[in-house]
Amino acid sequence: MIHASEPTVVPTAHLEKGILVIPGVFYPSEAIGWAFPFMKENASLFKGKSVMEIGTGTGAISVYAATLGATRVVATDINPKALENCNRNAERLEVADVIDTRLVPKTDISAYSVIRDDEAFDIIISNPPYSL
Repeated sequence: MIHASEPTVVPTAHLEKGILVIPGVFYPSEAIGWAFPFMKENASLFKGKSVMEIGTGTGAISVYAATLGATRVVATDINPKALENCNRNAERLEVADVIDTRLVPKTDISAYSVIRDDEAFDIIISNPPYSL
């Protein structure tokens, strides 16, 4: 399934409360199945770091980075529903104070259009949907 037809919580062994998916946002199947194990194996890369996620969707990767100890996560997307979804997951998983969501404008969809000139990140990560 690509999109949820109603709010659904997808269970994952990596996050106790699972990942909420709201209608209009892609399921985080690849994030849970592929990115989470990689991130767990490399957890030290995230601890104390600043992270940018391009195309956050549900916010699964951003939230998991925060739970692994990232001190700042900027989560971007062109879909306002995705940012709502990310914010809801950040609240549910108690990392909202670490995550800053930003809407990429349709007038400039370059990956870095919402990044300030003085910002830098230790890690830039993206897991785009494979089922468009």
